[in-house]
Amino acid sequence: MAVYTLSGAGTQSLTADTAAILIDVLTYAAHRKTGQSTPTNYYDLGLIRFGYQGYFERPIPLDAAQQRIWVPRPATTIGWNLFEATSIKVTEQTAVQALPPDALSPWDRNPTPINRMSTASAAGGSSNSTVWTYTVPTARLFILAHANAELYRWQAPSGASTPAAFVQSEGNALVQAWLLGGAAGFETTDSFAGSWYVLPAGHVITGGFNNNDVGGSVIYTVSMQGTEFDV
Repeated sequence: MAVYTLSGAGTQSLTADTAAILIDVLTYAAHRKTGQSTPTNYYDLGLIRFGYQGYFERPIPLDAAQQRIWVPRPATTIGWNLFEATSIKVTEQTAVQALPPDALSPWDRNPTPINRMSTASAAGGSSNSTVWTYTVPTARLFILAHANAELYRWQAPSGASTPAAFVQSEGNALVQAWLLGGAAGFETTDSFAGSWYVLPAGHVITGGFNNNDVGGSVIYTVSMQGTEFDV
């Protein structure tokens, strides 16, 4: 974002996505009046106003040596009139710079897409197996947007049981697909989607399967997608 010095009067464009400006008063006339506030407040330093497409908001007085002013959306222009010897430094800030993290939307808090997926065949007699693990990192949160488990009986077993594919949250099933029926070609799916499931740092999500048939084989797919972001 831009940093610039202003004096006198004029207008200029703001950088796109400016959410706030920080103002540091560099100089002002010695006879300017001061108030009783702490930090000190000043009178008659100058005025600024924000505009969009040639129309402007009400003027805002400058009344502090260091001052933050929020930029109204969708302003694209700053106008100023700084009295006598007043000059200021203006530092533009984006919303990410201006707001504390917990006041921002997840997509403004260093978002990282997370995807886990595994698909393979498993012969009968396979015990519970974890095929991927995801742990929410320290100082991060995770929004689980989708989880899916699928099973397809590839080869018929000599003794059919109940193979399963699953995605678990701290050992509890989020989705779990059970395969019933012994004929080749049977398939089943279980999905979680359509709402946000927010998980804290340290939380563990796993994907896995078991095939407790005798003989035969299944094809499993276990997957999840979501977004990780700063606390």
